[in-house]
Amino acid sequence: PKELVQSARRTAYRVIADDSIKNVKNRSIKHGAETLDAFSQALCRPLRDTAKNYAYTWKQLHPFERVVADLTVTARQKRDGLTLNTVLSEIHEARKMIREASKDWIAKVKGSSSAREAGTNLQEGLASLAELYETFASPHVAGILQLQSSLRNAPVVRELPTVVLVGAPNVGKSSI
Repeated sequence: PKELVQSARRTAYRVIADDSIKNVKNRSIKHGAETLDAFSQALCRPLRDTAKNYAYTWKQLHPFERVVADLTVTARQKRDGLTLNTVLSEIHEARKMIREASKDWIAKVKGSSSAREAGTNLQEGLASLAELYETFASPHVAGILQLQSSLRNAPVVRELPTVVLVGAPNVGKSSI
């Protein structure tokens, strides 16, 4: 989760001010709005992809793998009390919250009366969006990462044919 914020900050700081705009105020406003938009997209895109990809991947699993994954998630649910669907919906809600807040901050930057005010609003907006992410999305992203580490240890079905011999004791399973 922290790496995602750092990556989003790097993305936001790569936004270059448009030198073709000669008015300093307008240039600062445009740069502030583009920076906030880039930052929020860099935060929201991975959250959106996580929620979408989990749902899609879950449907594509082999039936055995799906059962094992369901059991792993159920064990995790008993330990933490969170279901996968709850975590994914919380991630989705956090993404929407960050996106709405970014629209508000962009509007605030665009309504700035000076270049200095636009810069101040930009810095406040970046801090606010990062705080929203840390508060609402970060715990759920960390939960998904812990779930992924649990799922990595689960058995998987290979494409090779597998034979399992099941039966009562002393009927010759080992001899076969």
